[in-house]
Amino acid sequence: MKQIITFAKDNKIEYIITEEGRPLCRGTYFTDAANVGDIIEGRVTDLKPDIDGCFVDIDAERTAFLNMQKLNLRKGNYYGFYIHGKPSGSKGAFLSAKLPFTGIYNAIVLIPENSCKAPDTKNNEDALRHEVKVSRKIVDEQIRAELTAAASECIKGRYTEGRNREGRFPEGCRVLVTVRTAAAENKKAAADELAALVEAVGSISAPSGSNRPGRLLYKRSFPEFLTELYPYCDYESVSANDPAVGRELYEYYKKRDIDVAVKLLPADVNPCETDSAARKVLCFSGRVMRLPHGGTVIYDRTEAMHVFDVNSGGSKLSYTDVNLEACESIAAHIKVNNLTGIIIVDFISVKSPADRDAILSRMRGLLEDDYALTIIEGFTRLQLLEISRSRKLI
Repeated sequence: MKQIITFAKDNKIEYIITEEGRPLCRGTYFTDAANVGDIIEGRVTDLKPDIDGCFVDIDAERTAFLNMQKLNLRKGNYYGFYIHGKPSGSKGAFLSAKLPFTGIYNAIVLIPENSCKAPDTKNNEDALRHEVKVSRKIVDEQIRAELTAAASECIKGRYTEGRNREGRFPEGCRVLVTVRTAAAENKKAAADELAALVEAVGSISAPSGSNRPGRLLYKRSFPEFLTELYPYCDYESVSANDPAVGRELYEYYKKRDIDVAVKLLPADVNPCETDSAARKVLCFSGRVMRLPHGGTVIYDRTEAMHVFDVNSGGSKLSYTDVNLEACESIAAHIKVNNLTGIIIVDFISVKSPADRDAILSRMRGLLEDDYALTIIEGFTRLQLLEISRSRKLI
């Protein structure tokens, strides 16, 4: 089970998520500014058709970038955008024209999208099915059919037959089913979650175009922010120095039948520094990570990629053992600091096929339960390990 450790101060909440004494990830939520997952109004300032992208003014220090994905955007116009990734280095935030709303178990994702036309849902079950998509990660056709039918039943039961009671299903929305949990096994929980997402979509403000780039059209609460970035929230406890933060998390999870114990600490105590598991984050925060038996891992970041360099550092272990030991520190660093994009690892002398296979096996095992989509590409001709990691799970 996981634990959320928070420290609220000066309009921001620092958080660390741990599991069985191990730090999983850390970050900061800003209470008075935009975060990843929020929907923001932006003005298109420059179209780049050669790279199928454009730059967007969101009233930030650096201009944001959007992959246009063949969208019909006009320079100078205002649109609502989803903040897909935070600024990195000299680059601004990454935006998306899709506006996903993720359910608490990450079983259902509601995606309102202007380019997606809603089918006619008047007692037409076949048309309803066109609103439902199943994640490509689920390859079993029988399971895909079960999930499609279950999600369609949720929509039909609550938003077609019961239209007068529940309201109309938002036009232009798609339902994406990502895992075989609530949607197939607990239809009531799935329907309730879908209703909550529909309500959230209905509260999105429309872009005004009133020369105010950066206006928040929808700001997620702190619990919604955590759900959006870190799904599968089987949390057991919360430690907080601010009673309001603890209460907000407790009530959010209680509505979803998740029992979370809240531990309140004095206002001046930073549990991110006093908790033993949280303190381990410091081991993965610097440029140099020291391995238990004398080796070191040097981390550097460039505009294009993240780079790890493994050194023996006088260790008495064999090069293979140093490399295997380094895998654990590298995997933890990637997850705790939420590194995304291209990741390169330069191990010590990995010319032997057996050594390379052992390293690949260890890295795959350590990153197997990663909440983000992580792909280990393998070794290059220069014997560098290539890893790619997505900014979001969905």
